Amino acid sequence: MTVGLSPGLTTAPSRRVVIGRSVAALAAAVLSEAGSARARIADPADVLPTTAEAGLTGFMRMFAGLTGSSVFANEGLIYGKVEGELPRPLFGFVSVLEIRAKQIEAGMWRSEQKEAMACLDMATRMPIRTFRNPYTEEDNYALGYISPVNVYYFDKTGSGFRERPKEGQTSRMWRSSATDVWVTESRYNHFPASISEAEFPRSYAGPIRHSVDILTYRARAADFADPRLDSVPGTLTMVSDTPWPLWMLMGKRSGSAFYMGSGAKYRRFAELAPITRKAIDAAYPGFVEDSWSYPSEQWGTAAQMRRLRAEGKM
Repeated sequence: MTVGLSPGLTTAPSRRVVIGRSVAALAAAVLSEAGSARARIADPADVLPTTAEAGLTGFMRMFAGLTGSSVFANEGLIYGKVEGELPRPLFGFVSVLEIRAKQIEAGMWRSEQKEAMACLDMATRMPIRTFRNPYTEEDNYALGYISPVNVYYFDKTGSGFRERPKEGQTSRMWRSSATDVWVTESRYNHFPASISEAEFPRSYAGPIRHSVDILTYRARAADFADPRLDSVPGTLTMVSDTPWPLWMLMGKRSGSAFYMGSGAKYRRFAELAPITRKAIDAAYPGFVEDSWSYPSEQWGTAAQMRRLRAEGKM
């Protein structure tokens, strides 16, 4: 094979140089084509899923990703909500969680996630130790938590906690804005109480704790339309209506805690904003280095309450 000389070269380029140039040209062509595809998205609604199956795959790309793992950070305020009153801002919170997911069969995905949550001072954005409860006028120990490894299942109808989705427990809604696509998943949760009325009568509200989470994942339409992205970068908005935190000693009082938070998706903990990392490191040193093996048993809410009671503090 004879290779002609390029201007300015005194010898023919080696085969390695030619191959390298070919690869670079191919990569440039692919990037150019992807850029052209992005430019052709005149209306983000054009890239929204049109079938339930495509909606499941699209959701997993915006949530955990189709391969590997993802990290979400979420920060906001927790309000107290009592009938007949405006919601009261109580304290801030920050939550970080690592999620890994895989497809276990056609049309079904399984995810595992581990979360660290801390209660924050709304001014300093650093963890608080105590909190003045405006409903009881008492000082409470403000308890965050480290979750166990929680398992969720996802199919085209929605998601299920520890079990496969059931009709009517979740729903998804897709929509678009001027430049972005959004998917909202609403979840109805019910968990067995982690304490008994005999051991914590001022905290116990019943055998089952019911809550609702409304989670909205948002991404650029151009990123969502890019088939090379198994995990689409984006942001998270969360609204949750939950029972009073056990440590607030609200028992069977009417009302609930209302979470409003927002955050972003990352590829790894190392990408977290420094202020977020600082708060989590202060509350749970070492969690972001190895979340999966971080001990969770002693950092559940009930376990912390029992420890405080044993120390005579609750």
